[in-house]
Amino acid sequence: MLRAFSLCTLFALSACTVTSTSPSSSTSSSPASSSSGGTTTPADDTPGSVPAELQGTWLDRWSTSMQYGLATNAYDFETGVWFEGRNDLWDMAPNRGLGIAFEPDGSFLWVRSEDGGMGGCKSYAVQVTKGTAFAEGDTIRFHTTAQRQRYESTCDPSLNHDRDLPNEDFTLKYVRSATEDTALPTLRLVDETSATTLDYFKG
Repeated sequence: MLRAFSLCTLFALSACTVTSTSPSSSTSSSPASSSSGGTTTPADDTPGSVPAELQGTWLDRWSTSMQYGLATNAYDFETGVWFEGRNDLWDMAPNRGLGIAFEPDGSFLWVRSEDGGMGGCKSYAVQVTKGTAFAEGDTIRFHTTAQRQRYESTCDPSLNHDRDLPNEDFTLKYVRSATEDTALPTLRLVDETSATTLDYFKG
């Protein structure tokens, strides 16, 4: 089963529309405007701001249907340990769910994954992102402070990697509603540039 997870695919991050906060990267979209009419990039310790309706944990449809909790320990940025020392994300049940959590102070943790392959040729990728979120109107600006990505392939281990990713700001449109079938609160994130839509649910 393939689980899409982002405004751009894990294997083509360069296709994202982002504002880089890394000095070595160029910018490709407009950051937030300051009150003086210029542009600003928030500092890593700047508190975020999200409304109460966004706060809490939102899981993708697969994780919701399986009644998993968010995999908050998928990667430990302090120790550099993946999956609490287990083999992979799937060994972390019941807390192996995919999704995003917003704290009252605006900080967020986003756990995304994609897997695929046929027969004995399998691959998976996991990405964990944290930072602060700033909601304004119908958009959320994500200011990332740490990102880690892991990819493993049984067919071609030479492609395997475990690496930090550049911290990049990006903005998504959001819609809060409820599903027609379960009436669960729904958070829809939309990247209008790539026409990507992600739905997350709160139990």
